[in-house]
Amino acid sequence: MKILMYGLTSSLGGVERYILDRLPAFCKRNQVDILFSGNDKIGYIDEIPNDVNIKRIAKLSCPTQYVQNIYTTIKDGKYNLVYCNIGFANALLYLAVRAAGAKLIVHAHNTRIDVPSKKARILLNAYHYISRFLFTWLIDKKFGCGKAACKWLFGSLNGTKIRHNAIDCSKFSFNEKIRQQLRGELGVDNKTILVGHVGRFSYQKNHEYLIRLFANMHEKYSDTKLLLIGVGENMDYIRNLVKALSIESDVIFLGLRHDVNRIMQAIDCFILPSRFEGLPVVGIEAQAADLPCFFSDSITKEIAITKKTYFFSLQDELDNVAQFIYQNIDTSTRHNNTTDMRLAGYDLLDELKQF
Repeated sequence: MKILMYGLTSSLGGVERYILDRLPAFCKRNQVDILFSGNDKIGYIDEIPNDVNIKRIAKLSCPTQYVQNIYTTIKDGKYNLVYCNIGFANALLYLAVRAAGAKLIVHAHNTRIDVPSKKARILLNAYHYISRFLFTWLIDKKFGCGKAACKWLFGSLNGTKIRHNAIDCSKFSFNEKIRQQLRGELGVDNKTILVGHVGRFSYQKNHEYLIRLFANMHEKYSDTKLLLIGVGENMDYIRNLVKALSIESDVIFLGLRHDVNRIMQAIDCFILPSRFEGLPVVGIEAQAADLPCFFSDSITKEIAITKKTYFFSLQDELDNVAQFIYQNIDTSTRHNNTTDMRLAGYDLLDELKQF
């Protein structure tokens, strides 16, 4: 079978990671190529197998060319199936795929639209709801990372199937030796509580809230530091906010890292204050590392796998949230969580057997 995979972007996020982790399994039995929108550099480009071709098309902002490119690519390449990993309903994509005669699988990965421009968000939201209302019937198979994501993209759970954001749990299982090595490299002693966050510096991930929350926490509990992994359009703004709050010496910016599994060993808790999420892969990774995890209540409760998972409201006073988090950080014991993650359906090796 010839398959086109759609969903990679220039970002290095959870959706991109989801696709790349599963490409080898798809490639074993099929000819798989990537359908990429735009001329930007593809995130994780070095991890794409050599026998996978990149088929570039116009961006959605050029609708006529966008549809024409998709149609021509499918027809010329004689593709049987297009597997779309997306965050909002996309009528033009659906119509182009079906007009070209290919089967269409759509996989939901978010619960809102994350773009920097408010105007763009309004326009894309309108497009999303029109697409969802009028064109969902064109989809042959409907997948989602969770129930909330399915409801957002398809309007209901009817005919949908959950495909977990499974990971290679063995890479994240706790390792004391790696913990001590990484903390040494970071210059963090064992008496310091290292708060961690992984996420693109974007509107969705809500870094401004995180920085203000940490500043509040650090004022009360001086034995804390914050570690941030990621890059993005809001990074300079967040750096300036850290300076303005005079916490520069206690916030570590690591930028883009490819060893998140190792860094998870070094931190003592994980905070994700997102404004919205589908079902964040990084939250699964943090739990696989047996970290106390603190999620905003904007994130679906489906994320909760271990007993160390907590939720807080973005509407609560920062004082209360900071105290709640600090009091629930347990640095005394970390375990190998691989079995629990597998039983919950989040082990990648088990999931790949389904393909």
